[in-house]
Amino acid sequence: MQGKSTTRKPETLTERLKKKTVAARLSVLEHLLRESLWLGAGFLFGQASLVFETNPLGVALLCAASGHILPIAAGLIISAWFVGTQPWLFTVTYLAAALIRAISSRLAEPHEPLRSPLPERIRSKLYPEKAPKNASTDKPEKYFSGLRGKLEELSILPFFRGLGQELKGLFQEWVPLRMASAAVCMLIVSLFRVIGGGFLYYDLFAALFSVFTAAAAVMVYSVFLGDRKQFKVLYVLSAAALLFSLIWSGDTIILGKAPLSLFFAFFFSLFVAHRVGLPGGIATAVLVGLAHDPMSIPAYLIAVLLYALFRSRGRETAGIPIAVFAALGWSVYAHGIGSLLSVLFSFLAAGAAVTLIIRLSDQKEEKEKAADPAAFRAAPAELRRLSSRQVETADRLRGISEAFSSLSEMFYHLSDRLHRPTTIDLRRLCDTSFDRFCPNCPHRTVCWGLEYADTLEVLGALAKSLHTHGTVTSKQISPVLARRCGSMNQILADINRDCARLTGELLRDNRTEIFAMDYEAAANIINDALEEDAQEYGTDSELASKIVEYLPSAGLSAQAVVVWGGRRRQVAIHDIDIDRASVTAETLRHDISELCKAELSAPSFEVEGSVCTMVLQTRRRFFVVGAQKCVAATEGVCGDAVTLFSTRKDYFYGLINDGMGSGRDAALTANLCSVFLEKMLRAGNRTNTSLRMLNNLLLSRTHDNSAAECSSTVDLLELDLVSGNGVFIKNGAAPSFVVRGSAVHRVQIGSAPIGILRASAPQSCEYHFRAGDTVVMVSDGVLQEDADAVWLTNFLGTTEEIDPEKIVARICAHAAKAERRDDVSAIVLRIEAEE
Repeated sequence: MQGKSTTRKPETLTERLKKKTVAARLSVLEHLLRESLWLGAGFLFGQASLVFETNPLGVALLCAASGHILPIAAGLIISAWFVGTQPWLFTVTYLAAALIRAISSRLAEPHEPLRSPLPERIRSKLYPEKAPKNASTDKPEKYFSGLRGKLEELSILPFFRGLGQELKGLFQEWVPLRMASAAVCMLIVSLFRVIGGGFLYYDLFAALFSVFTAAAAVMVYSVFLGDRKQFKVLYVLSAAALLFSLIWSGDTIILGKAPLSLFFAFFFSLFVAHRVGLPGGIATAVLVGLAHDPMSIPAYLIAVLLYALFRSRGRETAGIPIAVFAALGWSVYAHGIGSLLSVLFSFLAAGAAVTLIIRLSDQKEEKEKAADPAAFRAAPAELRRLSSRQVETADRLRGISEAFSSLSEMFYHLSDRLHRPTTIDLRRLCDTSFDRFCPNCPHRTVCWGLEYADTLEVLGALAKSLHTHGTVTSKQISPVLARRCGSMNQILADINRDCARLTGELLRDNRTEIFAMDYEAAANIINDALEEDAQEYGTDSELASKIVEYLPSAGLSAQAVVVWGGRRRQVAIHDIDIDRASVTAETLRHDISELCKAELSAPSFEVEGSVCTMVLQTRRRFFVVGAQKCVAATEGVCGDAVTLFSTRKDYFYGLINDGMGSGRDAALTANLCSVFLEKMLRAGNRTNTSLRMLNNLLLSRTHDNSAAECSSTVDLLELDLVSGNGVFIKNGAAPSFVVRGSAVHRVQIGSAPIGILRASAPQSCEYHFRAGDTVVMVSDGVLQEDADAVWLTNFLGTTEEIDPEKIVARICAHAAKAERRDDVSAIVLRIEAEE
């Protein structure tokens, strides 16, 4: 199926004007809605009545808020005239609270400047006396600039935002000053009440309660309203106190036949469960139930639990109506059928409001992600789908790996049990040994007649010792039987010999351990592949954001930037516009390389339809010029194997295998190890995993024929051609040498050859190479008469200008002169820098 290339039609100026106008009007409506909610909060807190018929919560909210002072004050004044008994007194109090806060904030500390300066056009509206007199310029106004200015004049939102920022910066005084402001205002109100009521004790208690409650509420409210999220516990407690106060305040407002607090209680239970999760939703349900009606707590809990259940299954839309009707059922059960209509109206309205807010918030988050260059641009839709598939594949492979690991553990456990003979076999073995000597013994009738019970006890002790220790001694023989039996030493030796023979047969026939090794190797390969994929294909959104911020300074624009990879980092800049680039390709490569902290290659371009993608990737810094040679000890085959190869992941390997023994068997083992390691490493498997699998393979051959020796040395160099980091890995191998200038560094590691021990851990040594270094790897045949490598070290110090082929030939020729001939192998690698 052929893909269709689509060309995006550019938007006309009229379409862009319409979009901007609609967006501006929506912003105005959103701002007005937000301020209206604060006005409503002020109204509710202003009419909330506490003990002694006091109203301190309204003043506390006004003094605790760091912003939205105007709508909160307006809501408080409206509540004073519509609900209060002394509207003029509370109106003056609220205005006095705002004035006291403004004066105290100015006197306490200088006004903090705004994070970003106001636009000059907005500042001129706020401060017309400070407007520049000569605002005109000699430059003619461009047509598009004039249209943009007219578009901005369509909305008065920037003016109100600027005014709100100025007012928010004004009310940022110290919290104790806010508490003092609230206490002074409530003291004034309380004095009027005490004087007007004739100095009654009731009014005096009310005055004390109002003053202290207002100050304490300011201290609690200010943590949440001041957005002090660094105090996590206090922030949550502050939010809970505000919510409790809101529900309490709405209890006196009746809409239809139900209080407004019923709507708020159900709404916030579901809303917090959506935003915070199930634990937060449960805590909110209990809190709002205590504020409104403790009998309704089960209803809110049921709603939260059902909504969380459906949300976990990705069915939020179905979860809200089910939660509504489940809570309605409990409310009817607790309060009677007469409350059905009022409760139903409140719950349905709250459910609808939660659904609307969830939809709007999800749309807003999607728009912010689309507009935010860091989020972007961080991953196009195609990449997100690929990433999702990669995660699913990784989870599937991880499950397979865990299954292989479990099978391997089970087979190892079973193998350990099969290695040892059973108790019945050992008891039969002891009986057989006694039967060889007892028929001709003169004391047979005593041991197997009168003393039969003692003899059986000795047989049991012998079988137990075999099962526990694998051998028997005279300690298991009773003194009486030892004195009576003259063939006891021969019987014990016979038992030990037969037990060793039986154990050997079981080991040769037992294939379970080989199965365990195979499953363990398969699990290791999968785990290594998953770890490498996570490193090489994981995206770096933070680095992508930095590149996005850099591109405009280079005169470039792009639709998306994706950075992935660890060691071999790659940068893809999608839909890039290079016509207006202000830098050269080399400068661009250098700048992005600094951001990535890696040396990148020159940019390449991929064009698909009308979309151009620029790709930069980590550059290979080194290449290797190598030479190798093997010389057999006799005219037969050589028992060493030498291999040089590189992989598609920019790794270079040098490998020498020296098969233990001589002749064809040693050559077969060495070549088997060489081919196996080359195939495994070319496939991208890690060296440690590959060596463990090779060790298991050699051990399985030993099990097949225990008389045949099947082991080999491993001398492996892994060189990273990107970074220059190298690792020498050795199993029983001869030392290697690194020549840098005239200095010769010796790398020697002691370890056993591979294929002998099950837990054969290779020894390694890391080395950072530079351009011009020479690496020399030799087999033990080169050093057979020069264990300290005196000649070789002196010779290598003079080889800086000699080609690797000549160095290899000279080393092998010198080793061939030795009296004791052995197979000789050598590798010489010259590391050079890429142009």
